[in-house]
Amino acid sequence: MIEYSKKCLTPVLVSVCAALLLLPSTFVQGAEGTWSNRAPIPHARNELVGAVVGNRIYVLGGADQEDYEIRLNHVYDSATNIWTEGAPMPRGGNHHGVAAVDGKIYVVGGFRSRRHTVPTSDVFAYDPGADRWQELTPLPSARGAIGLAGLNGKLHAITGRGDEGVLDAHDVYDIASGTWSAAAALPVTRDHVGIAVLAGMIHVFGGRLNETVENVGDHHIYDPMSDSWSEAAPLPTPRSAGAVAISNGLLFFAGGECTLDSANFDQIEAYDVNADSWVDYGRMPRGLHGFAGAALGNELHFIGGSKPCGGGTKLDDHFVFTVP
Repeated sequence: MIEYSKKCLTPVLVSVCAALLLLPSTFVQGAEGTWSNRAPIPHARNELVGAVVGNRIYVLGGADQEDYEIRLNHVYDSATNIWTEGAPMPRGGNHHGVAAVDGKIYVVGGFRSRRHTVPTSDVFAYDPGADRWQELTPLPSARGAIGLAGLNGKLHAITGRGDEGVLDAHDVYDIASGTWSAAAALPVTRDHVGIAVLAGMIHVFGGRLNETVENVGDHHIYDPMSDSWSEAAPLPTPRSAGAVAISNGLLFFAGGECTLDSANFDQIEAYDVNADSWVDYGRMPRGLHGFAGAALGNELHFIGGSKPCGGGTKLDDHFVFTVP
């Protein structure tokens, strides 16, 4: 568990700094929970996204061994432990950003091919009640591996990777007017970030500068009232492409890629906004990356993904971590 020095933010120094990491005072160890298996997702894939509306989890898009433009919309009902299919996305892809706002699910950006290529500016809204998709005003810049958060009737599309590499863009979509505008850029540009809304603020943490091992632990908080960023306790284990879920007021981040020996991370850590500290919740059943995360009460669902890092075998895993 580590503190990531600002001196480690250049690609050349990332590997060196990984051996010089210290235990931070903002990390608490020893929390426990329980793991269980649920019905596997019907189609194994990675780089998919998930969102919750009501008591159902909607898992969208992704890539398998052959198709990088999957349109699938799988719906999980926790009461029955059964998966069904909803209306497929209008166009498929992988590495999307996703957010649920006022009963609708928004899917933004993504790639249409392998290895972070053919970025898209697509923006879609899904209405679960009507089982219908709508195409919205596209992103100002095409990109995948994008962070997306919904707050106060707006979508915040933060960073991501375009044709020229990682972007520092922070674009805001007003759902009511259907228009995009620019906002303050994330202080440290990276992609494959963890992102969530907590206590009226947008938290962006972890991510990578470029390559899969160039991970950072930076944790920034965006205040939409002042259009400004501040720093918070860093992610103890710097990593990217993990899964996020919120339960009991805690922000959980699980898995990710890549360790220096080309493995996935299996850590699960949670941020306590009141204490500005992270808590160690132990290890996952196995390391994963590119998987979906969603919370139903005190159950955190982690779905799909792949091993080892950088692609690999696509999985139909459906692990549930019950928060104590």
